[in-house]
Amino acid sequence: MGLTDKERRTLDDLAENLARDHPHLARELTRGPVVWPYRRRLASTLLIAAPPLIVLGFMILQTLVVTIGCLALIAGTILVAAGSRRPRRKRPL
Repeated sequence: MGLTDKERRTLDDLAENLARDHPHLARELTRGPVVWPYRRRLASTLLIAAPPLIVLGFMILQTLVVTIGCLALIAGTILVAAGSRRPRRKRPL
């Protein structure tokens, strides 16, 4: 069932008011969430660099190097997990 002219004008007015009052929210509603384009590359870099840092840190007994390696491993895993989620379906109005 299509919209009447009055309903369409009302929706257009609401969209204009939303865009004027909350531009960030209006952009997310029209275009979807902002996607970080380099997430996969960063995650793979972190996951590749983390194990050598951890091993090197244990070999030279440097706590800071081990800590950085562990943080890189955790951050890479989080980025991979966050990127693998399926986007939510938009509900029709």
